[in-house]
Amino acid sequence: MKTENRIRAIAEDLVEHSYLKTARLIAELIEAQQRVEQLTAELAAAKLAPKRLTNFQTRHNGDYQCPRCGIQRGVQASMTYRQGQHRFDLLQCDTCGFDMDVQY
Repeated sequence: MKTENRIRAIAEDLVEHSYLKTARLIAELIEAQQRVEQLTAELAAAKLAPKRLTNFQTRHNGDYQCPRCGIQRGVQASMTYRQGQHRFDLLQCDTCGFDMDVQY
């Protein structure tokens, strides 16, 4: 009977372990699904980039437009002109924070 009790105890331990593993796997699966959704959105944006370039305007209503927002997100976003250093000025997007140097 001792052998049967030991086998049963191990089986119960394995079941307990499976409960913990199930919870961990569910959490990992949720993370993986979120990552798939993120990658799908990034892929869709990447596929739209060439089309967005054809409609992209470097200026809108007198304001320079952010290339990152325009190409990656398909939105118009103004850039603020800031004084830079060493023969460069800085344009910074008011929406996403993207900045770029412009030689003057």
